[in-house]
Amino acid sequence: MERPPNSLADSCSKLKIFKIAVKFLMLATIMTAFIVIFFKMPGKVFCSHDYTYFKTFQLLISDVVFKTILFEAMDEVLSNSLLDEFLDILFRTLCHLQHKLWVKIFRLYKKPFNLHNLPYPAYRKIVLQMDICDMLQLSRTSSNTCLKTKKVNRKIYKLMISDPKLHDNNLITEDPLRQVYVIESKADLDFIYSSIKRVYGKNEGMFSSANFNYWIRTFCEHQKEQEKFRSIPYANSEELHHLLNFINQSVIVDELDLLIHHNSLFGDYKSILSHQMLDNCHDVEIFGPDFSLRNDEVNILLDRINLSGKLSIECMFSSSFNKEILFNIPQLEIWNALSFTLQDVMNMNCEVIILQHHILKSLDINRLIHYWLAGKMPNLRRIRVNANPDAKMLRGIVNYAWHPRRRPQVFRDGLEQLDCENGMDIVRSDGRIATLLDHNSFVDFLVWPHSSL
Repeated sequence: MERPPNSLADSCSKLKIFKIAVKFLMLATIMTAFIVIFFKMPGKVFCSHDYTYFKTFQLLISDVVFKTILFEAMDEVLSNSLLDEFLDILFRTLCHLQHKLWVKIFRLYKKPFNLHNLPYPAYRKIVLQMDICDMLQLSRTSSNTCLKTKKVNRKIYKLMISDPKLHDNNLITEDPLRQVYVIESKADLDFIYSSIKRVYGKNEGMFSSANFNYWIRTFCEHQKEQEKFRSIPYANSEELHHLLNFINQSVIVDELDLLIHHNSLFGDYKSILSHQMLDNCHDVEIFGPDFSLRNDEVNILLDRINLSGKLSIECMFSSSFNKEILFNIPQLEIWNALSFTLQDVMNMNCEVIILQHHILKSLDINRLIHYWLAGKMPNLRRIRVNANPDAKMLRGIVNYAWHPRRRPQVFRDGLEQLDCENGMDIVRSDGRIATLLDHNSFVDFLVWPHSSL
């Protein structure tokens, strides 16, 4: 006959098991406290022999005491296999955690890692792999560290200084995009372009109408969680000046772009134009559609920096502005081009001309193409104007559909890639090829390089 369950006996057995578990935890706590007290003894110097002795003591205690307690617990719960399995897992887990705790305590008493004690090859590898903000912070610790970090020759492909301050009469609002954007490699910039093209490329008008630096800022601002797309905030011109000093002393910058509001550039931030890093500025973008640009301001800008790329002007122009001062800039983008005539465009020696909100008509574009066919504008690589294409643009001009033997399908202008499969080709007497490309809301006149195939 089966004996009925005795709840009192079961409770006593569980209590005994609980006491054994408590003893186990107390013993583990005592051993851990003993180790801590030993390490904190005054005058005690920790060495490798001490660690060996404690490792032996740990193994001895584990074999003699812990296993005895485990065996006793196993005997008590022999009739309960589920609880037996649970205790076995719990015991192994606690032993593992106790071992990790001892190792961590041992590491706490080791001396901190000193980066400066490393030989230069190891130091260089670590600095090259550091986050750019951490590396700049490291260079600020001392002048010796700054010099040592500079010797690493870490390169940044593009640095973008952004200060699109918004002005509304006497009310000044600070744009949250007052940042220095850091793009470390050409591959990162290519990734940004391909990512933006994938998202916005279907709307060619919207994608191409905005300056590409705008898309870079937008992308970096929305990808702050990715460590390779970093931005460093600054509050005013003084902070920006100090930041540029540290960057100049710590890394090598291939390209620097300045994207700034008109009132900032010729106001509080005018001193930035004298900074060494802006001697060879690649792109300059001046915001402020409600402000007028004067000749003396452009003279200050061009005298202080050696512009090697694009000058993008969103401002209006003063009534006395002499436009000829802009005609030799490599790449010129004018957002309010109502004062620019066809003759002004013909007199330009620019490689790239982008005109928004202009007065040019379809026949003006036709005359401009005839002017190029006559061998004029030898440096021209691209003209973009917002216009509705029609037959007048190619009146009297022999043109051909695209053929792969004549030219490639894709025209590359820096990062931008234009599919010219549907463009109309124009061949000059010297064999130079140009393509008129229709984008519905604007047109591109693209001049292919001699070695395009």
